[in-house]
Amino acid sequence: MSSRSSTSSTSSSLSTLAPTPVHIPWACILPILLFRIIDALSFSLIFPYISAYLASLGVPPADIGLYAGLAEGALMATEAACATGWARFADRYGRRPCVLAGSVLPVFAMLRLGFCKSAGEIILWRALWGTSPSGTLSRLMIGESTHPSNRARIMSLFAPCFNVGLMTGTLLGGMLAQPTGRLPAWLGGAATIWERWPFGLPAVAAAFYPSLSHSASWSRRDQRVFTFSYDAIFAVYTYNAVERGGLGLPLPTIGTLYSAFALGYVVITPLLLPALQARLGPARSLTLTLSTWLLIICGLSSTQTLAGTDQAAMWVVLGAQMGMKNIANMSWSLCDIINTSLFDEFQELFATACAVVLIVGALARALGVVSAGGLYSVSTASSTSLVVRQLPWLWLLALSVPVIFFAVRLRRGVEFSAVEDASDEKAQGGSKMGLLDADV
Repeated sequence: MSSRSSTSSTSSSLSTLAPTPVHIPWACILPILLFRIIDALSFSLIFPYISAYLASLGVPPADIGLYAGLAEGALMATEAACATGWARFADRYGRRPCVLAGSVLPVFAMLRLGFCKSAGEIILWRALWGTSPSGTLSRLMIGESTHPSNRARIMSLFAPCFNVGLMTGTLLGGMLAQPTGRLPAWLGGAATIWERWPFGLPAVAAAFYPSLSHSASWSRRDQRVFTFSYDAIFAVYTYNAVERGGLGLPLPTIGTLYSAFALGYVVITPLLLPALQARLGPARSLTLTLSTWLLIICGLSSTQTLAGTDQAAMWVVLGAQMGMKNIANMSWSLCDIINTSLFDEFQELFATACAVVLIVGALARALGVVSAGGLYSVSTASSTSLVVRQLPWLWLLALSVPVIFFAVRLRRGVEFSAVEDASDEKAQGGSKMGLLDADV
């Protein structure tokens, strides 16, 4: 029998062994999704105005990308350092106490972030925001609330909820930054304090929202390296003047741009991801969605060039890129599905596994945003050479290739495992199979 026919027959036979469907426990899921939204809102509020904030503190234009990358890299490094501690705390004292205890310092850091006098302070308070347990806890609690039969549907909501927060946070950040003379008086446009601290109002708003998550009653106790590298560059890239290799967009437009494309992800993912995962399986779907990054990165140079020659064409290309990014970001949910499936039979290790996943992802993202931000600064600092201007995009391309390679290897490993397990199941008379193998 050929390999193709063997895999096909395996897939057919495994389809009869899929887990019995279990209803989605909405009472457990909804508070976790709210927590996810508020966490993303606080995290993303600074994105539209980080470049303007650094410029207002006297950072040279050529160094803005580097300092923006350092701020996000410090956050990721702190998050990685705290992950295992929060996992042990959550296992010992419960999920809700962990949320309450872990939110105190991040809320204060978020508030203080709006009242900095130097770039060093921005990096410091952004790093302290990274002490939040939200990255570990949200993944842990959502994983504990899923079943192999409903995991794809729940995860297709979990990742978009981050984008709901991202959409809200970037919209508020772009709207509330520098409010004096621009916003109505009831929104702070006439308050003299914001003349002294033009980026304080978004921080005050962000510090208020995490308190909402504490009122939720919990019913139950990184491909992302280039995703975040892209986002780190995008925040500076959209703000920088055209002659310096950017798009020269105003802050409200940047905030609206982030929000519009986050909304697209929120709408598309729950509709497309379950069908894609059911048809191709999580491993093949992961390879497909990650591969979309190659097209996105290749289009960045075109957008940069068109910004100085044809604004209408620039918006068309930018829209196409961000539409494809919504497809690429489905890899987040697919990774969550795969990681959770691996620990269905080892629940006592799940909290530690969530912490390890966060540590690896956070360290990779820290490397990505710092290196990408630094290269973007180098590419725009002293040269208008076409080759030098491509440095950050070439770096993103270099980061994406090994991730896609490992996704392909994962798919092949799962297919081989499925064939092996199917043979064992047939010999033993059949037994329950995990969702990951059943979908291949």
